[in-house]
Formats: sequence, C-alpha cells, structure tokens
Amino acid sequence: MAEIKKVKNDLRDLKSHAHMIKRLSEAYDMHIKRIQFLQRLGNSDEILENIENEKRLIDKLDAGKYIREAQILEEKYMSAINDLSPLDKTIILDGYVNGNPYWKVGMELGYTEDGVRKRVNKIIEDISKRV
Repeated sequence: MAEIKKVKNDLRDLKSHAHMIKRLSEAYDMHIKRIQFLQRLGNSDEILENIENEKRLIDKLDAGKYIREAQILEEKYMSAINDLSPLDKTIILDGYVNGNPYWKVGMELGYTEDGVRKRVNKIIEDISKRV
C-alpha cells in the first residue's frame, strides 16, 4: 500500500510532466514554422543566420526527460487507475491528472464541485491501496 500523500504528489507530477511535454511540443512546432517561413524569404546571410538560430533553439528543447518521468509514473499508476470504475476513472483523470476544474467535471457527470473533490480523495485512497 502506497502512502496517500505520495500518490497525490506522483499524480501531480504526472500532470506537470504532461503539461511540459505539450508546451515543448508547441514550441517545437512554432520553431519549425518559423524556419519554413524564413526559407520562403530567400537565402540572404541574415535569413540563413536566423534559420540556424531557430535550429539551435530546437536542439535545446528536450522533452525526453519529461517523457521518461511521465512513463515511469504511468507504468506505476495506470494499472490501478484502469481497475477503477468508469466514473472514478473519468473523475481522477479529468479532474486531477488533466487538471480540469472540479466544477466542470462535476457538471458533466451530475456532481457538485464539492462532491467531485470528496470523490477524488476517496479515489486516491483507493489507488494507494492498489499500488
């Protein structure tokens, strides 16, 4: 049985890693679009220098660390989460891991914000017993 505080922290870390992976992916896409735009402008020294700067920035975007850490946490918890009822699985993934507001999750499922919050605590306790 895992400590409830540890499960909460790990699931928060999973949320944080997923957020960073998404942001780094968006930054990568933005730099690629800049390069494509610059390439259409021609081959002056200034443009080529700007393209190289964009490529250097892309090289600095390292999502690998966040991906590896997210994979470790997913391996640890996804089996326990998959064993939950469909409702509990939706609540924990949408409300806690994905960070959707509890009022919104509750509205979609017919619960109050406070009801979702209480349910999340019970679900985390359940997950801690399964890990």
